[in-house]
Amino acid sequence: ENVDPDLTVRDDEIAPLYQESQYDVYCWAVDDAKDSNGLDRPNYMTPSYIATDIASATSPQGGKTEGVWVADQTPPAMLFIAAEAIAEDTIHLTLQLNEPGTLWCSAGLPDASPSTTFCKLSEYQGEDPAEDCFFETFVKGVASKETVFRVDAHHAFQDYVIEVNRILTKDTADSTALPAQTDFEILCFAEDDWAIEAASAAVKSPNFAGPLRPNGVVINQTMQLQGMINLKTTLDQTPPLVTLGISAPSNSETSLEVVLTMDEAGILHC
Repeated sequence: ENVDPDLTVRDDEIAPLYQESQYDVYCWAVDDAKDSNGLDRPNYMTPSYIATDIASATSPQGGKTEGVWVADQTPPAMLFIAAEAIAEDTIHLTLQLNEPGTLWCSAGLPDASPSTTFCKLSEYQGEDPAEDCFFETFVKGVASKETVFRVDAHHAFQDYVIEVNRILTKDTADSTALPAQTDFEILCFAEDDWAIEAASAAVKSPNFAGPLRPNGVVINQTMQLQGMINLKTTLDQTPPLVTLGISAPSNSETSLEVVLTMDEAGILHC
């Protein structure tokens, strides 16, 4: 069976039971039999029976149950380390988890953006996976649209890097590279490896029932981390394009007239 540490009465004066850990459990019993005079004459389990494996939950052969899991029922905590734009189309993130698991991140638009093609910050929701902008779907991305930005975090409290360079459309049918000099909101999702670890354990108790899925963060955790990351603006790494027109004024022998246009704001020196 799986033990819920919040509901289990246990002797933890020496040490508590830890979640996502396996224990061997030994059970011992004594009955309340009495003799013909009504005096206690209890029958005790023998030491050999206690040390014998239970073998079957419905027909126990002994008092020892190996590999009983203390369940992990809490999602991992995502820890923000750093975030910065490193290119015109790439935002670089450094994150940690407080337990082994998997991290995903994605780009969304701020509410001030005029675009209606992509999910905006206030449009993300955690209630209905079938509706637009369900946060887990969009943060995990779509492989065929090249928007899966993830890392397996094998160790707790260790830095892991994710780079985001595309944004998924609201209908998940397409994606586009992040454009330069554009503001983006970064959202992340994490889940632990409890389901994988439990299912792949070498020893399982007779009543073992594996978890249906990993423990994943809720949308409040995603938004809390987003607030720490804050708005990120992709870089401008392309020099301006300048068109020049130079002529000599007919009324001057000591000057030139320069007419120019630039494709972006900047300063021109001649």
